[in-house]
Amino acid sequence: MAARAEAASSSMPAAADSRARMGELAQLEANMMSYANSQATERGQAPPFTVNVQVDGETVARAVNSAQQGNASRAFSPVPAY
Repeated sequence: MAARAEAASSSMPAAADSRARMGELAQLEANMMSYANSQATERGQAPPFTVNVQVDGETVARAVNSAQQGNASRAFSPVPAY
């Protein structure tokens, strides 16, 4: 709650709120991983693992644009003009 109060009184409330929410999500992720690890060890299994993937935004944008162009060309059917 203190983070939300800080966001409301900040000169840049959106940035402060974003930082506060990022911290909340990080805490949630840590709690979930802790729970999953404890459940796995209770059952004698290996704990789950997380893989973080970083992708260049320009590469993703090119792939999306190419896919959209491909979809548009497949969806186009010429109609004869008489």
